[in-house]
Amino acid sequence: MSLINQMLRDLDRRKGETPAGGAVPPAYRQPAPRRSPWLILAFLTVAVLAAVAGWLAWEQYAGNGPVQNAATAAPQKQVAAGPATATSPPVATPERKPTPSAAPRPPAKPEPAPVAVPAPVRKAEAPPRKRPPAVAASPPVEESPPADETRAGTVRKSARPVTSLQRAEEHYRRAYTLLSRGQVEAGEAALRQALAADAGHDKARELLALVMVRAGRYVEAGELLGEGLAIHPGNRQQVQILAQVLDHQGRTAEAVQLLERHRPTEVAVDPDLVALLAAYYRKQKRYAEAADLYRRLTAARPDNGLWWIGLGLSLEALDRPEAAREAFRKARDTGSLTAPLRKFVADRLAAMAPEE
Repeated sequence: MSLINQMLRDLDRRKGETPAGGAVPPAYRQPAPRRSPWLILAFLTVAVLAAVAGWLAWEQYAGNGPVQNAATAAPQKQVAAGPATATSPPVATPERKPTPSAAPRPPAKPEPAPVAVPAPVRKAEAPPRKRPPAVAASPPVEESPPADETRAGTVRKSARPVTSLQRAEEHYRRAYTLLSRGQVEAGEAALRQALAADAGHDKARELLALVMVRAGRYVEAGELLGEGLAIHPGNRQQVQILAQVLDHQGRTAEAVQLLERHRPTEVAVDPDLVALLAAYYRKQKRYAEAADLYRRLTAARPDNGLWWIGLGLSLEALDRPEAAREAFRKARDTGSLTAPLRKFVADRLAAMAPEE
């Protein structure tokens, strides 16, 4: 009924208004034709019914129309941080009673005014928190070398620990170079440094012992070699040097005993040690034992002229001249003798020649 009342008020307002420029003088006005009251009443009844139908249609449209559907179709998801805001109901115009009018005109069909339905107020959703991307475990980064040790295009190598044997080997090589240049004192000092770094360095011990023997320091050499044999008892090279040291000291019997203890079962294992023992047997006038060892040595190494000379001397001492001459001839034929040894063999053969 509010729309009808509004329409009647508009008619009353328009009734008292007369356009200023379009007024017609009373003299020229024609009397309005008289109309039947029934016709006016029927017209008003139709207009009222049309207005009521329009109003009802609009109420239904405003309650269930596209505006409400659009409002109800909005997403219902609310922000977890606070409660959802309620939607305001549609605003209706309060109903007013119609104002009586002296002569109402037929109302024009009003156009339904759209009722603004406020959209539901929603809190602005906070953007979802982004998880930081998973960072893969990076391999451990090696520390950069100091600036003074880093150069472009070079690779820094880590220094390996030097063992005592490596230090001893370095001193030994330096000593060998010094001795080859005739710097005996400096070479001996380097050899002592090698043994201080590693007492088991056999080559340094043997070379130092030979330096002492050459200088006639037999006692020092003997003690040095004895310490080495205590570390490595099976070192036959040091046994031979120590035997010669003992022989130079006049202790040939001790030298023979030392060599016999380390004599190998097979001559080919260490022929030099067997040859030294055979020479000490002959020096002790143990000619049969010396001849036996020389036969074994020449059988293993027939090209060694020195061993054939030892066999010839042993056989000559045993009063076996024919066998001795045969041994001297084989020594001469080897071609391995030095000039002094060749002269010695020739003299022995001439002295042992049978008389005609």
